[in-house]
Amino acid sequence: MQVRLSATDIFNNDSDYPYYGNYGGLEIKGEYRADNRRFGATLTWKFGNQKLQALKKRKSGLNDELRRISD
Repeated sequence: MQVRLSATDIFNNDSDYPYYGNYGGLEIKGEYRADNRRFGATLTWKFGNQKLQALKKRKSGLNDELRRISD
């Protein structure tokens, strides 16, 4: 089983974005605040007997010889 945890901006440091605009003599100053905090968790589980799967993937010289004879 594999567990992954992830987080972004956990201290909420990256949330202030100041802006300024001058539109025909009308000055606008402000600050945009965004909540960029993200948390995630992923759980991965492999089904089946891992030892049996490894045996199926293993190649031996006998398999190569049988394939060569049948060709």
